[in-house]
Amino acid sequence: MVDNSIATKWLLLNLVMMTAVSSWATFSMTTTAFTLYNTYVRNSEQTSYHNRRLFSSNGGGDGAEMSGDTINNDLLLIREFLQTNYPTFYPILDRNEDIWKAIGDTTEDGDVGFTVFIPSVDAFASLGEKKQTQLFDERNLETIQKIAGYHVIGEPVDEKTLYNSGGLITCSGEVPVERSVSGGFLGVGGKEDGGVTINQAKILRTATVGNGFVHEVDNLVAPQIVWRFMDQLRIPGST
Repeated sequence: MVDNSIATKWLLLNLVMMTAVSSWATFSMTTTAFTLYNTYVRNSEQTSYHNRRLFSSNGGGDGAEMSGDTINNDLLLIREFLQTNYPTFYPILDRNEDIWKAIGDTTEDGDVGFTVFIPSVDAFASLGEKKQTQLFDERNLETIQKIAGYHVIGEPVDEKTLYNSGGLITCSGEVPVERSVSGGFLGVGGKEDGGVTINQAKILRTATVGNGFVHEVDNLVAPQIVWRFMDQLRIPGST
């Protein structure tokens, strides 16, 4: 026969132990959840800070953060603008990663904005079939990248500044800038017409895209001598 008082005490002891275990489990889960939450918050804050630094041109202040965002937006804007308005020459520019780095530069020393010289549709067509084919031939990649680089500057330069510059340095090197002349005969007796030529490529019109300028020109800006390096990797007799 079982003593009821002993059974009751045993039952109460079990209940107390179960309650204690449950309380400990709840405390442990709460502590774990709190730890995970704090870890998440710290990681989120670090990621947020990293992103602010990534999109900041000099890492200081709200204005700098917005400036960095603008530079990155410029990169998106110029790509969309060129793809839409100059689909024939855009693929050539796209072969040179350095020009996109120059346009989208977010480093501390980077300038806000860019300048792109883009041949008009007619100017590109006037190159002829042979040169157009060369510009899309993988074997000419290095020369193509060089040509593309002559058409981009990693800072904004408007037409007025170009008019008074005398020359500029592009991603691929230096090119002369002159004031265009109209009239005369065989280059004699002509008068300045207020226009600008970049290595003899005349600016036809200018568009403002984000913080940069896109100058449409009537010819390629790259020096003619670079064409001598086309087809150098071809095997004699190949097509």
